[in-house]
Amino acid sequence: MGAVLVLALAMAIDPVRLGVTLLLISRPRPILNLLVYWVGAMVVGVTSAVVVLTLMRDFAPTLLQNLSKLVATPAVRHAQVVVGLLALLGAALITTGLPTRQRFGLQVPVPVSLPVPVSVPLGVGGDPSSLLLQTSAPTVISLLLGRARGALKGHSLWVAFAAGIGTGPAPLEYLVALVAILASGGEIGRQISAAVIFNIVMLAICEATLLSYLVMPNKTQAIIEILNGWVGTHRRRILSFIAGVAGVCLVVAGST
Repeated sequence: MGAVLVLALAMAIDPVRLGVTLLLISRPRPILNLLVYWVGAMVVGVTSAVVVLTLMRDFAPTLLQNLSKLVATPAVRHAQVVVGLLALLGAALITTGLPTRQRFGLQVPVPVSLPVPVSVPLGVGGDPSSLLLQTSAPTVISLLLGRARGALKGHSLWVAFAAGIGTGPAPLEYLVALVAILASGGEIGRQISAAVIFNIVMLAICEATLLSYLVMPNKTQAIIEILNGWVGTHRRRILSFIAGVAGVCLVVAGST
């Protein structure tokens, strides 16, 4: 059980999970977002544990061996490197490319009061303004970035819930922990309880914030407002950091 707790603590300080937590704090209703995020992570973690510890308990060790062999294959390792490099490229674009709106093809305001010469080619439907809109039409990248910024600044709690599911326990490491729990023996209820404790420890940062708000709501709210302002100023760097850390981890995992 000690090794399981150590693995859970290692996941608790995962830089990607910490970065996502900071971004959720910067959204409207940060405490509610953190609670929904915690629920999403617990749902995926506990559900996976119940499935593995009950329905798959007889062949979970074999599944772990097969997954370990699959991860070690050249094709998967090369795929990890490629995805990691793409993540690093995304981090670089977020850091250096977003300030220049035209670089991603974002719409640039065009003064409508300027006269349009007769010699200007007509756009769709004979309207010269449609040609101007076409030349400044947003690209796929700009649309995705705009949607991401809108999601971060929006009020929808589904974003926090999806973030909890997406940043739940890492599949391979979590399967290692569950196999260790199975090997420890004991009743199924105790094994599931151990898996629940694993997830609680993994989400310790989020839970500490929620408990602090219950005990000291005013002080915690003041600290969150300070963090909110800091995250709002450095949101681009946080996004770049998350993508960069994920990219480095994937490249290292695929190269070793």
